[in-house]
Amino acid sequence: MSPCCIYVESPSLVMPSVMYGEDYVRLGFLFGEKSKVAYIFDVSRFPPCTEYIISKSGGRQLDLLILDTSFKTLETIEFLCTKGGLLGRMTHEFDHHKDNECLEEWSNRKERTDLQRSAGNLST
Repeated sequence: MSPCCIYVESPSLVMPSVMYGEDYVRLGFLFGEKSKVAYIFDVSRFPPCTEYIISKSGGRQLDLLILDTSFKTLETIEFLCTKGGLLGRMTHEFDHHKDNECLEEWSNRKERTDLQRSAGNLST
């Protein structure tokens, strides 16, 4: 199934479609006109049109991407070239300070995105 990139637009809110599995389309949230913040959870992949509107290559580089944590999270953030990232939905077994140190180390290599775990463990 090929996802349709339908989104609703207002002056400061865009709701791009994202894929959850291969046959279920969900909506993400892209806020802001000058600063771009995206809140996207439960995504397995981005349709090309969504990828375009939230990526640096599409000319709309995100200032902050709030994303759930999965095995593809770092790869996704690096691919989209976001300026910052906030990771949510992590288990309580993680050590917040230790994990943020590891993420800071990852971010500092090759001037990558500034990443942190969400302090309140953002859950939806």
